[in-house]
Amino acid sequence: MIYCNRHGYVKEFNDQGEKVVVEDYDALFRSDENMRQVIAKINEMIRARGYTKIADLESALRKLNKDQAYKNVFQSKTSGSSIRRTPLDLLKEQVKADIIIDVDFDVKNLGARKYIHFNIKGVDAYTSEQISTASGDGEPSFAATTGVLLEEAVLSHIDNFLAQLQDYFNELFDKGRRIKLVVTVLDMSDVDLEEEYQYEGEDTELGDIIESWLEDHAVEGRMDVVNSTENIMETEIRIPLFYEKKNGRRSALTAKKFARQLVKFLKSPPFNLIMKLDSRGLGEAWIFIGEK
Repeated sequence: MIYCNRHGYVKEFNDQGEKVVVEDYDALFRSDENMRQVIAKINEMIRARGYTKIADLESALRKLNKDQAYKNVFQSKTSGSSIRRTPLDLLKEQVKADIIIDVDFDVKNLGARKYIHFNIKGVDAYTSEQISTASGDGEPSFAATTGVLLEEAVLSHIDNFLAQLQDYFNELFDKGRRIKLVVTVLDMSDVDLEEEYQYEGEDTELGDIIESWLEDHAVEGRMDVVNSTENIMETEIRIPLFYEKKNGRRSALTAKKFARQLVKFLKSPPFNLIMKLDSRGLGEAWIFIGEK
């Protein structure tokens, strides 16, 4: 969020020896009444147009802190290898929103009057891709609150902004959601991705078997191998938006839930692989072969 960086609502943490600066949402909501007004007004405007399933960032953050979910280090049971998560990754996993609406604004003065410059982005929570945008300046006012200034500035843009979001949703339903899946072999593993198995009547390398499985389970076979060696395979896949649970109800399909199906397949004969599954946000999953 640009607003956090511009106003100093950031904090640092150590990511395996590297300093990383991330947004400090706790400090933002404790100290910045303007942002709270703006978020409330954006929520109100979107709900008024029929979009009712909106998750409020401040509420999600309170729940995250209550559940002590601000753990940005994952450690495997065997070697202690780690994957770092940012607070935003954890918020995405907690809320499981499809789209994040990123709001940046600045209250400016024109003599005794105030006006607002705004920039609103719709971002795919799974891929961090920008999918919708609106920006502009509002009319100067002598007495309007920040929330009212924003509403007046955004009013002529909001319908087009939401239309862009709807077009993107329609594309997801047609083509599937894009995720990243990485399969990597750890040093202690007895096999790598060139290990051959008897599969569908032929001796086939493990990497090719995984690629075939992904093609079979992607929406209309939409899957690309971005990088492939004997020790790592990086893929981009289009997966369905939902899957059907045993009770018949539908649930959103995340990268981790999709990858769990592949893990189950590779744990069964003839592979019998030892693996660990972890995720980075909603749209990226990692499978580690060689340890649990």
